[in-house]
Amino acid sequence: MTDAPPILSRLRDVETTKSGWEAKCPAHDDNKNSLCISIADDGKTLVKCQAGCATGDVLKAVRMSFNELFPDSTCNGSRNGKRIIAAYDYRNAMGELLYQAVRLDPKDFRQRQPDGNGGWTWSMKGVNRILYRLPDVLATESSETVFVVEGEKDADRLATMGLVATTNIGGAGKWNKSYCPLFRNRTVAIISDNDDPGREHAAKVARSLSGIATMVKVIELPGLPPKGDVSDWLDAGGTVDELQRIVAGAPEADVMTNAEPTNEPAATARIRNAASIAGGGMAPVPMPEILNTIKAATGDWPRRVGPALFVHEHDSQIDWLDNPASLFGWVGSATGMPPSFSRGDRLHTKNEVFSELRRTATDYEGIETLPHEPRVDGHYYACKFPQPGDGKALNTLLDRFSPATDIDRDLILALFASIIWGGPGGARPAFLITSDFGTGVGKSTMATTVGEFAGGFPDISVREDITVIKQRLLSPDAVDKRVAILDNVKSLKLSWAELESLITTPVISGRRLYIGEASRPNLITWIITLNGASLSTDLAQRVVTIKLGRPKYSATWSEDTAGFVREQRQAIIGDLIAFLRSEPAILTKFTRWGDWEREIVARLPEPTEAQAVIAERQDIADSELEEGELIEEHFANELERLHYDANADHVFIPTAVAAEMLNKAAGEKLKTQSAAKKMAAMIEKGNFKRIQVCPSRAYGRGFIWAGENSNPNETHRDIKERIERQKHPGSFNFT
Repeated sequence: MTDAPPILSRLRDVETTKSGWEAKCPAHDDNKNSLCISIADDGKTLVKCQAGCATGDVLKAVRMSFNELFPDSTCNGSRNGKRIIAAYDYRNAMGELLYQAVRLDPKDFRQRQPDGNGGWTWSMKGVNRILYRLPDVLATESSETVFVVEGEKDADRLATMGLVATTNIGGAGKWNKSYCPLFRNRTVAIISDNDDPGREHAAKVARSLSGIATMVKVIELPGLPPKGDVSDWLDAGGTVDELQRIVAGAPEADVMTNAEPTNEPAATARIRNAASIAGGGMAPVPMPEILNTIKAATGDWPRRVGPALFVHEHDSQIDWLDNPASLFGWVGSATGMPPSFSRGDRLHTKNEVFSELRRTATDYEGIETLPHEPRVDGHYYACKFPQPGDGKALNTLLDRFSPATDIDRDLILALFASIIWGGPGGARPAFLITSDFGTGVGKSTMATTVGEFAGGFPDISVREDITVIKQRLLSPDAVDKRVAILDNVKSLKLSWAELESLITTPVISGRRLYIGEASRPNLITWIITLNGASLSTDLAQRVVTIKLGRPKYSATWSEDTAGFVREQRQAIIGDLIAFLRSEPAILTKFTRWGDWEREIVARLPEPTEAQAVIAERQDIADSELEEGELIEEHFANELERLHYDANADHVFIPTAVAAEMLNKAAGEKLKTQSAAKKMAAMIEKGNFKRIQVCPSRAYGRGFIWAGENSNPNETHRDIKERIERQKHPGSFNFT
């Protein structure tokens, strides 16, 4: 049987064909097996995407190079007269190649590592031993069973069939305790080869995982020939479904009846900063060795977001390690062996190790305790990704609300979808929940329900300083939150420039306690509840208004709905993933929220009508447009009172006069300079049709009233005189 090319182990849904294999193409959203793989006569791996993706894009998606398609990289060459027939990459958590296990003919196995110059060093000296297919193990959910097999070929075979599989370098008897932390809270199925070394190896692995993994099972496959393995079983007609049934029906491994000898040396090196030397005394342990020992003993933990260290051990719970004491306390618990640090010259301290890990640990841009569709590159997901659903749970949830119209029901769907959507930072509008029926319709209850679905939320007040808000959003309690709520706003007119900026900024930056400067991608969906929405122009253009009708809630609605969300949360997320993968409509018009409209609005039942309703409500909520009309009307009345023709005259209005008119129209008490700035800003936003900034200083500082039928070359500059003379009726006749 021809050995499967290495690329197959990195593809999904691999199936055998007459000419080779086919699989889902990793370079595009493939709904069918579009990628064809075969072996040419010269041993080269041929890769072709039927949908048109370039081979380079396919290789980039699976972190391979063109060289790895040629037989020289795996299947040719020799070692001490033996022909190389296969090479298996061992890659670290970041996908970097650390070493290879090489299969030779006549049958033999050797290891080699890159020498940094394009060649190989046939040695494992100085290399941290890691699990085979480590990135795949780390990327999968804790709910998925991990299969531990004896040999890379078997691990690759199971991986091509959609299972999570791994093995250790060196085969039977070479299991290292340093691998164990990677299986914490996992279900593990160990498939033994059909020989004594294979069974002993499986028993040893099971013992080492006792108390670490949630469940450990040792599987002996039926009908295996002597020395047979899982690949032989699959070649004989075994299937993935049958394998999973065998695993489901197998008992947990009985590790207590065959306890591991207590005198076996620990496989994990002690984490320490000094080592004993011959003749007495202590030699300092170099910093790279300390760091590598910690990573090897803990499975490449801790990791970091910026300089903030974290560990993930239980479901979606993230623990932050804010200081050396918390770091080394966790290391001791994770390894079962407290670190040993001595004091002395040239010895690294725990503070130094803590600081260096904050600089060099595996880095992520953000942490997510809720899925994204699609996943956001560079983020760590401490959550399960459910399969796409049939929409039933999501529709049941939507039916529990009381939208004013069918479009409002669709906009509630858009709100939930925005939380799961893996779009760019700052690309989500805020959602304003309001009602024409006043209070008591469930606006706050709906906002809270959405926030609890998203895993909790910070409750923001309009009185909070924006610096404090940023600190809260960057805190350990909120850094993974997707929703922020501004509830029950009392202001008749909400204008908040800092919030407007916060909604659209791609990255939120500020200070975090114990860390200093910190940041997070802005994937937050803001929810505002308000009666009689009246917003500034900038804020109005940043919100999507959802209107609620008269409630049809029962006395236990809140409790029942919260219980439904808790019980059906994964199903609702699965339905939202299915929604975000559905075929979108083609829209012809877009606003500043183009990405959001293409990915979410375009998938709503009536996308064009939804766009129209959103735009109409933005205009209604825009109090500055309304305010601009009122101010302009007041200016017109004042000019008419001064015997100007507001429709036909072109009038210069000095700044002081304009400020007085503005204050009277808006009921404000702004100083002249502040009033002038406000008018200039409203003019820039297009809130006025007939008031302009005076383009010339020839008349002094001020504004121009430009009647619809006025002549710019005939500008009246006598408004002060008219005002003064009108204070003394009868002393002057206007003409």
